[in-house]
Amino acid sequence: MIQMEDMALKGVLDNFNARIMSLYKEIIGWMKYYIQLDDMVCELEGTE
Repeated sequence: MIQMEDMALKGVLDNFNARIMSLYKEIIGWMKYYIQLDDMVCELEGTE
């Protein structure tokens, strides 16, 4: 990610949008995973 930022600041934007979208999709996937994990933990804590 930092490399991509540096390249963008230097004006090198080859495939920048595609690369950012790929990272965005991965981040969204991890975010959904952790939201589900948090929901599960909250459910388990509520049943103790």
